[in-house]
Amino acid sequence: MIHYKVHREGQGRRAPALLLNGLMMTEAAWTAFTRKLVFSGRLLGCDFRGQLRSPGEPRAAFSENARDVIELLDHLDIERIHLIGTSFGAAVATMAAARYPGRVLSLTALTAGDHPDRTLLETEAQWRDGCLAALNGGDPRDFVRGLFDAVYSASFVAANRDVFEARLDAVATFPRSWYEGLLGLMASVRDYDLRPELGKIRCPALVVAAALDRIIPAARSEALAAGIPGARFETIEECGHGAVFEKPTEIGALVSCFLEGIEDEGDRDG
Repeated sequence: MIHYKVHREGQGRRAPALLLNGLMMTEAAWTAFTRKLVFSGRLLGCDFRGQLRSPGEPRAAFSENARDVIELLDHLDIERIHLIGTSFGAAVATMAAARYPGRVLSLTALTAGDHPDRTLLETEAQWRDGCLAALNGGDPRDFVRGLFDAVYSASFVAANRDVFEARLDAVATFPRSWYEGLLGLMASVRDYDLRPELGKIRCPALVVAAALDRIIPAARSEALAAGIPGARFETIEECGHGAVFEKPTEIGALVSCFLEGIEDEGDRDG
C-alpha cells in the first residue's frame, strides 16, 4: 500500500479530501497550500510508488496509480472522497474520477492537461537526461536547478533565490532511489491520455491553469476542463507550473470556495 499522512483531522461528518502529488513532490510539500485551504473534513496526503515514502517500483502503466488511490481508500475505510491533485497527481485524480465514479465526490485538477502534448514530452525528455546524468555521477544540483527554472515563473525564482539555493543543497542529499523512481514515473507519463475518459466523470470538477506554465500550457488545461461535463475552469495569472507553491493563497481560496459549494454531509467521512 502507498504511504499516506493525515495532514489535518476533520470535524463533523464531512467526507475527507486527498492531496495527490506532482512528479517531484512528496506529501510534505503541500504545507503552504494546506495552511490556506479552508476545509472542515479530514485532509490526507500520499506518495505514489516511486516517490520517497511509498514502497515498491513506480507503476509501469499510468492508470495503475489511480488503482493505488482506490486501494488506499479501501484500507482507510473511506467510501467517497474529494480528490485534489496537481500536475501528475491531477491526471491520476482525473483518471480515478472517471474509472471509479462511485468513490470520488469531487475533482480538483491543478495545472494538468488532457494528454501529453509536444511541450510536455520534450520537457520529460530533458528531465530524463538530467536525471540520468545525476545518477551517473553528475552534480544533482544542475538537474534540480533546471527543474526550478522550468516549474516556476522567472519572477518567483528571482524573488526566492535564497530559498531555492537551500533546496538545491537538500535535494543533493536524496538517495539514488529518488532519481530511479522519478525515471519510472516519467516513463508512465508518456502513455497517459485522459481524453477517452473525461466524458465518464460525473462529479463536480474544478480545473485550474497557470498562465505562465511552461510544462503544461494553459490551453491543455482548458481542453481538460472542456472534456469534463460541467467542469469549472479558472486561470491563475503571473504563475508558473508550480502553482501550489507560487500562489498558495489564490489556489487555496479557489479550492476552498469550490469545496464549500459541494453538499456531502450525508457521506461517511472514513
